[in-house]
Amino acid sequence: MKIRKFLIKLIPFQDLRHKLHDMYFPHKIEIIAKTKCLFVAPHPDDEMIGGGGVMCLYPKNFDVVVMGSSGNAWQSLTAEQRATIRTDEFGDVVNMLEIKDDWIVQTMGLNGITQMNELSREYLKALRTAQYDYIFVPVPHGRHPDHNHIVNKLFKRILRHSGYRKNLRIVFYEVWSLLPNPNCFIDTTKVIDRKTKILRLYKSAHVRSQYADTSRALNQYRGRQNNTLGFAEEFFFDSVHNYLHHHYKVPIDGSQLLP
Repeated sequence: MKIRKFLIKLIPFQDLRHKLHDMYFPHKIEIIAKTKCLFVAPHPDDEMIGGGGVMCLYPKNFDVVVMGSSGNAWQSLTAEQRATIRTDEFGDVVNMLEIKDDWIVQTMGLNGITQMNELSREYLKALRTAQYDYIFVPVPHGRHPDHNHIVNKLFKRILRHSGYRKNLRIVFYEVWSLLPNPNCFIDTTKVIDRKTKILRLYKSAHVRSQYADTSRALNQYRGRQNNTLGFAEEFFFDSVHNYLHHHYKVPIDGSQLLP
């Protein structure tokens, strides 16, 4: 395999290099019994929107961390009350998913980035990143400032401190911003109803917007893109080396995967 990769790198034509690389090293997330995955969600419900389908398919392989409960005051509810509600809803979600290990950190108010930086020690105590084969994070060009900060700064610091496997793959998922050029997809047709049902457990979020319906529509569109009549979640995955050392720019493309 190493020899084949080396020979492909010697080819002077970029398009041909990419085609051969895709042929011999297909973009595919392979989850078997011993595979360990960590899903990093900025806020409660991001995990279900961005990867609820894959977690419904492989619940025993996933741990989930929510970096901040994002309890913002709304109508008659205080920030603390909303944080408690969102935390309780997250508990109901992971219980229905049958996720074994999960963490959620309390944050309140609009200064999420400041609070997450102050909570760095809590993340480091809870997360043992060196045990994972795949770590799912939001797209690096996210429009939400909390998402953008987590994937481009905070989680990189956590990985450098806590360690990681050399063959770790970082998997970018869609929530507030879409992937311009996904390099893999997972067929979620048989679990789409379950994903939608679990996502609706976030009742406090659905007061403002019907995220379950929007997420389902996106998954149907992604399914059409991949020539199926069903539903799919799409991702872009890359090596941990590229994630830690590259500054991604839109559009992300398959050339990022080349050694």
